[in-house]
Amino acid sequence: MLASIRDYAGPRLVPALIIVTLGSIVEGAGLILLLPIADLAFSGASSNSPVAGIAEQLFASLGLGNTLQQLAFLCIAFLFIILLRAVILLRRDALLSELSQGYVDHFRKEIFAALANAEWTAIKRVQRAHLLDNMTTNIARMSLAVRFISQAGIMLVMVVIYLASGFIVHWGIGLLLAIISGIAAIAGLRWSRRSRRLGEAMTKSNRFIMDEMTRFLDGLKTAKAYQAGDLFARRFNMRIDAARAVSVQFVRQQGRMRRIIEMIGACTAVILLLSGYGLLSLSGAELLVMGAIVIRLMPGLLTLFSGMQSISYALPAFTAAQSIRKKLEDAKEDIAIQDAGGTNGLNHNGAIKLTNIRVSAMSDSADTQLLYVEGITLPAHGLIHVEGPSGAGKSTFAELIAGLQLASAGTITIGDVELSKANRVAWQSQIAFVPQEPFLFAASVRENLCWPNAEVTEREIWVALEAAAAGDLVKGLSDGLDHALQDGGNRLSGGERQRLCLARALLRPSSILIVDEATSAVDSAVEGIIVKNLAKIAQRKPVILISHSAQPAKFSNYSLSITQDGHVIVQE
Repeated sequence: MLASIRDYAGPRLVPALIIVTLGSIVEGAGLILLLPIADLAFSGASSNSPVAGIAEQLFASLGLGNTLQQLAFLCIAFLFIILLRAVILLRRDALLSELSQGYVDHFRKEIFAALANAEWTAIKRVQRAHLLDNMTTNIARMSLAVRFISQAGIMLVMVVIYLASGFIVHWGIGLLLAIISGIAAIAGLRWSRRSRRLGEAMTKSNRFIMDEMTRFLDGLKTAKAYQAGDLFARRFNMRIDAARAVSVQFVRQQGRMRRIIEMIGACTAVILLLSGYGLLSLSGAELLVMGAIVIRLMPGLLTLFSGMQSISYALPAFTAAQSIRKKLEDAKEDIAIQDAGGTNGLNHNGAIKLTNIRVSAMSDSADTQLLYVEGITLPAHGLIHVEGPSGAGKSTFAELIAGLQLASAGTITIGDVELSKANRVAWQSQIAFVPQEPFLFAASVRENLCWPNAEVTEREIWVALEAAAAGDLVKGLSDGLDHALQDGGNRLSGGERQRLCLARALLRPSSILIVDEATSAVDSAVEGIIVKNLAKIAQRKPVILISHSAQPAKFSNYSLSITQDGHVIVQE
């Protein structure tokens, strides 16, 4: 995680480290300055410490002969250090906040970019609940970890400065403080390993919670129909209780650590007081500064080690998010654009040839065949009906023609252009695709129809709506094309959402239209109208219509059937 932060921060990391160090040095200087101030205030004479000797030389060079003048000078210097410290800390906090929040936002953007650019086959292998968990819960825990890293980094430098201040006051004090800090550090490292294990348990618990949430939302209608919502609630409560148990255990561990460090601090203060007075014969001023160092050091150690626990606790979240990001980045699509000749070839609306096509997937270390096409030629225009039992591979066939995934073996060509990684972008630019699941977002009907970048006239929009049997639907909305669809169009029926998605596909300039079960939720009369309209469109280009319904067969020019074992055959 530190390497990832370093790569993000780049050159900005150096000024951040410098300003953190400067803030700590100024803090230490303020503590050391207390020594001559206390000497003058309590005894009117300097102790035998090196700091007192330096102060005497400075007073002599400035001509400060009496105690009041010397004390006034030191107080002004102390106030200046406090002011300088405030300015440095303000800049430090702003800079570290910018870096830490910027890193988290950068990481979140990288996951979204990796998801957007990954191949469809890789995206299908990622569970939606796990993806959401990483982009929400794990990113939030990462944000806390980055904040604690900043705090721990500051405290680490501060602790070093405090220890150095102790050595300046007296070598014995510095040595004793270093020994005690080392003992506390060993204990903190052991606690960090426990925190890491608790963090791993929390990461699993959060993933289970997200699993239950998505399962509940996806199955809510069925659960309500069967009056089984309480079953979901019980499972969800069980996951919540497990996550709370881990969280409470971590808080309890943090509490134990805090109490132990507080006891160490109290014992340290007593030992230093007795040894400083009895063994080292420190002056009152030196004892006072020693006490100030201990008062500052112990909270610093507490913050440092608490931060270590919190970082260890959050590291599994970073590991999980980093893992899914890497998987998606490794599956990044090759978006190389083919040459102009190849792109023009796609515009010719040539026949679609599939030769020795094989689509397979790895399952339990075995190569499982999903689809096989020995050799078929789809016409350059016409309604092509594809049928087959559920799970036979109809959607895989649609994704294959759409360029969403490439065949494991064999070739697909349109005219003289063969589909490949190098020309996938150009290929997909000629495809209009309507998937099984209708996708709308919270925006107006017009914005949904023109998404992602269709530049069409209002007349063209209405032509597409009529072809999708959705004209009356939009006219019946209160604001027509400007009607806002809430919650992704969830207030519309499934068939209404399908028809709007079909109209959107019809507005896209394309050489091939693929409709994958996109009329399954409409009634037979409306489906008949849609199929007739698609048959008219098919006079200009191939329209591949995947459907269980018998309606498309009446208007199709070409029919394919996919068997249960994934073989694509031509129907006579």
